[in-house]
Parts: sequence; C-alpha cells; structure tokens
Amino acid sequence: MPAKVSPADITDVPITHSHGDHVGGLSCADGELAFPNATIRMTRAEMGDHAEPVR
Repeated sequence: MPAKVSPADITDVPITHSHGDHVGGLSCADGELAFPNATIRMTRAEMGDHAEPVR
C-alpha cells in the first residue's frame, strides 16, 4: 500500500550525522529539494564550522 504522504507534506527532517547515506537524499538529481517545505535539523556540533543560524 503506497504512502499517502507526499514529499511536500514533510515539515522536519532530523539528520543524526552528515554521512552521505543520510544527507544524500535531501536533493533530487535535478538539484531541487526532495522535501521543499521541510526544516533540516542537525546539531551544531555536526555542522562544525558551517554552523550559521538560518532565519
């Protein structure tokens, strides 16, 4: 039975660690966001030097 949730319905995507197998699916082959309405959540420690708040 197929899911009745579309990628646009997803509002939060928690990332436990930024290995390719966890973050590789956040964008599609065409460069578009896989979950266009989602907030990507990752710890500041995992972001390392790239951690800048996005408002």
